[in-house]
Amino acid sequence: MKNISVLILAVIASVSASAAHVSMTTPANGASSYEFSGQSHNVFKNFVKDEVFQQHGESLGLVNPEENGGEELLYLGAYINSTFNDSNGVQNEIQVDLNNLNPIDGSGDAGLTGGVSLVLSAGQSLAWNLSIDDNINLNSIFIFSINDQSLTINNQSVDLSSNDLIFNGINIETSPVAVCGYALPDDGEGCHTDRILGFNRQIVNENGIEYDTNEQFVNYLGDLTDISVTSFSGSYIVDAFEIGIDSQATVVPLPGTLVLYATALTLFVVRRKPYKC
Repeated sequence: MKNISVLILAVIASVSASAAHVSMTTPANGASSYEFSGQSHNVFKNFVKDEVFQQHGESLGLVNPEENGGEELLYLGAYINSTFNDSNGVQNEIQVDLNNLNPIDGSGDAGLTGGVSLVLSAGQSLAWNLSIDDNINLNSIFIFSINDQSLTINNQSVDLSSNDLIFNGINIETSPVAVCGYALPDDGEGCHTDRILGFNRQIVNENGIEYDTNEQFVNYLGDLTDISVTSFSGSYIVDAFEIGIDSQATVVPLPGTLVLYATALTLFVVRRKPYKC
């Protein structure tokens, strides 16, 4: 009976559609591309469904938050950082700040955000350092890489030896497939965003030969979750991501009779005492 009352009351509290903005620190210094080791690299700055659709005229695996039931899934992709070397440590760190932009309430805290999840994708072994503000409703982290990654959340190291785990209420899953993606669509330089997000393109290579980027239509992200990416941010070189979240958890009003029933049921459970012989 107690579980039923909790469930009913949980239905009353819901979450509004999410909204977040992602910025990156890259060698581009605000530009849309940069040169590195004789190659040009594009910067994919907070791409969302409408923007990507208008630019490419095709579906690239992105959805609106409403299609996820209001939850955002933010894709953060990098191949290396600017100080990368083959040893582990702070030289390979990528800083990720999740900032709660909701108004401060009477208790001095920002209000609870809507649901948010992250995709972390890397080429080389990187150290992801997440700093998460209070009252950010972070549900899941999905990790894709062709090399081992490390993860720290609010100064606490996370053991990624298990493919899926729960850390401080956050579901963390690492794809068993060695794959990376930092470009949308992928740029053919060894990482395969198309396979992570589950779409296929027919393109022509430098020799004039047409080929499919994801002929088997694999969807490695879809193997881990039912929700789809709502924002894509990535670059070959990234040092930091900064995420501002201003979605708000809301209360959805229910019919008065159901509210009264839920209240009465809760009171009944609280006041009920065990029968003694």
